[in-house]
Amino acid sequence: MRRCRGQDHLYAGPLPREYEIGHDVPQRSLGSRGSLADKAAAAAKSTAPKTAAEQEQAFRQRQQEQAKASKQAEQKSAEAQAKELNCRNARERLAQYDIGGRLSRITAQGERYYMDDAQIEQEKSRARADMAQACN
Repeated sequence: MRRCRGQDHLYAGPLPREYEIGHDVPQRSLGSRGSLADKAAAAAKSTAPKTAAEQEQAFRQRQQEQAKASKQAEQKSAEAQAKELNCRNARERLAQYDIGGRLSRITAQGERYYMDDAQIEQEKSRARADMAQACN
């Protein structure tokens, strides 16, 4: 048992220096009370009942934000679907050229002609480039 400031304490270890006899206990700062009062006033002000015009304005603003967010989501979805479709088409074209065989095209006059090997290789390289661009 140790005696500190005229009181008896049960303490097994050594006392910190501030509790030894002859040392003043430092005052602890509890923070500025003005800042707490300011925070409380701001909170009370923000939770104060709003007028009908303020409520209507806040409601319209939330509606606009939700509409904007949904429009952006729809746009991203449409872009992703278009990209997927382009990728699928490019893969199918490349697969068609890789299979080989006789490939035909139709001219502007409506006549059918068969592609030679150089034209097929040119279309293969174009399909590969389209696939690389669309599928990334």
